[in-house]
Amino acid sequence: MLTGHGSFGHFLWRIQKHQTKACFHCACNDTAEHTLADCPAREDARASLMTKLNIDQIANLTLINVVEKMLESKEQWNSFESKKKDKKGRGIAIVLLFLTNDKKERHVNLLYLYDKQRDTIAHFAYIKNLSRLVRSQLTAGKNKVYICNRCALLLYEKLSAHSVDCGKMNDRVIVLPNDDEKWLAFRNYDRKERIPFVVYADLECAMEKEEEGTSDTFITQHHKAFSVGYYVRCAYDDSKSMYRSNRGEKCGSSRSSTI
Repeated sequence: MLTGHGSFGHFLWRIQKHQTKACFHCACNDTAEHTLADCPAREDARASLMTKLNIDQIANLTLINVVEKMLESKEQWNSFESKKKDKKGRGIAIVLLFLTNDKKERHVNLLYLYDKQRDTIAHFAYIKNLSRLVRSQLTAGKNKVYICNRCALLLYEKLSAHSVDCGKMNDRVIVLPNDDEKWLAFRNYDRKERIPFVVYADLECAMEKEEEGTSDTFITQHHKAFSVGYYVRCAYDDSKSMYRSNRGEKCGSSRSSTI
């Protein structure tokens, strides 16, 4: 968790100053302490848990390789990362970075801290209480919240039922662009060659679920078009411009023949 005084950049500077290559090892050690809180004197249990986590193979790897090694262990891992909302380091948001698809008995959440301006600064930390970490960015309430790890929705009831449906439909939470990144910019558009006709078209589709395949890559959903609308713009004679629309199973083929 992010605690104490100072900006986010200062926090990462302190990590770099005292950085060791075993930050992931330390995060997993915190996991062991929390998991074995009822029996801290059982060193054999701690050693057994650390062996399950493949710590010796993970400690000095990059983030991508760490994720691959985590999947080989018998635990479930979710990794969250911190994103700054403004240039002054205020309003840090926690978003999902990696989510395992294989639900396992033991569940572990980790926080990945990094600085985009200084790629060499990165740090793993164990999330003891996910509700306390992200509650302030989701609600102004002070009570414990129940959060779906996949889509980051607040659910006070029926979290188990939602998790089943969410796992089938969603890969992760969608992060929308902020006010500074919501516009598309184009340069040198005045140098483009003008053409006599331009067609603007849009399709309305229904999502049909496909049967699950056995290969690593397979189609999960099919976009079936049921409505089409298009506008033909004539550059030299506006009377030739027109709008047409069509509905039905063969709306796409009828549009092509009309154009």
